[in-house]
Amino acid sequence: MDAVTAALRYWKRIWINPDREKPENARAEYGLRPDQTTRYIQLNDKYSEDGYSRRLKEKYTGIGKTILMEMLTLPDIISDEITENFSKEDVRALSAELKEENEITDLEVMMEETDQTQEELPSILEQTAYQLGKDQPQIYIDLFETLYINESQAAAEILAPDEEKIYSLRIPGTGRILLSLKLSEQQVRLINVRSQEKEDFTWQQLEAAFRKLMDFTNGPEESWKEQYGEEFPREEPKEIKPDKKQSKVQKAKKPEKKKPEKIKPTGKVENSVDNHTEGQKTAVPEKEDSVPGKPKADFHSETPESQPENIEKSQETALSEPEPQIPGQDSIENHPEYMPKPVEPKEQEIAPAQSGSEPPAAEPKTRKEYIDTLTAYGTAEYIARAMRQFANKTYNTLLDPVFWNEWLNGKVDHNGRPWED
Repeated sequence: MDAVTAALRYWKRIWINPDREKPENARAEYGLRPDQTTRYIQLNDKYSEDGYSRRLKEKYTGIGKTILMEMLTLPDIISDEITENFSKEDVRALSAELKEENEITDLEVMMEETDQTQEELPSILEQTAYQLGKDQPQIYIDLFETLYINESQAAAEILAPDEEKIYSLRIPGTGRILLSLKLSEQQVRLINVRSQEKEDFTWQQLEAAFRKLMDFTNGPEESWKEQYGEEFPREEPKEIKPDKKQSKVQKAKKPEKKKPEKIKPTGKVENSVDNHTEGQKTAVPEKEDSVPGKPKADFHSETPESQPENIEKSQETALSEPEPQIPGQDSIENHPEYMPKPVEPKEQEIAPAQSGSEPPAAEPKTRKEYIDTLTAYGTAEYIARAMRQFANKTYNTLLDPVFWNEWLNGKVDHNGRPWED
């Protein structure tokens, strides 16, 4: 910490007489660049005893200067989980996980598609265990085999090889959770990255959470398939070099985006339509042949145009030929006094409402009045569509009752769309 002490002396002189001191003086007098001086000051403020000392706090003893500088970007609640066993790459992996989560808005988290089975689990510890088993199927299999024979210590070593491990797990609808495991302290800690809150559990509670996810009446792969409703993924085992140190940080698995399947043209569409038409043509005669004693009709003897003409001729023949009259029978035509007077047809008036093709515009209603006319599912579907339009709204805006009051009292048409004057 001698460099830190030199930096402290340099900054102390700047505070006393800032006009005379220049950044170049730190390099000339102590061999420090201005950016180095700033980082050393930050190290001393955060990790030294009382924030101004040449001695590091006891829990940071043994951690190298480079790792301490990487830890400056982490929140205190996460940097407290770092020990001397973590490498610089481990700390950078944690920083990348935090950065990725911070790029996701609270509204996007609220609109994420959740796992119903996971949501029904009663505690955040069980939901985290569920996500770990889903993201790491091989760990699920290894834990199944050890818990089946009640080897709790072996199960703990699977989860935390080399005494400690941090798993980054992303739960849909909740956000990123860090599962920090330390065998030496018998500690199981969950850290919510978004809320910066932590909760401690025991190893026995974590083991019980995994046991609830396993069906020991089946094999391990069948149990995984039953729990997650998916085929067990087959992956080739990765070779681990003996001289290579395993990472202390397991990054969260990114969800796979399903691509829509493209339908390739087969070039048989026209043929299939022609075949279908031919099938229809042959089906009609077969149906008629099945009726015994009925003569087969010739459907091609008359064209569709000639059929109306035949109907009209038959009607004219029926009207022109008088019915044969019985001798001595009287007719109404011989008594015109009894015949009704002819009525002249009047022109039919069209009502003004029918003259136009468009119906009259309905009166606007409030969105609350429109929602009251919907079913429960219709209301849920309507609000879900509206939430997609609120992607540009801030989280605080969506928590403001005034915003929702204005939205519910907004004018809409009979389909629930915004009213346009």
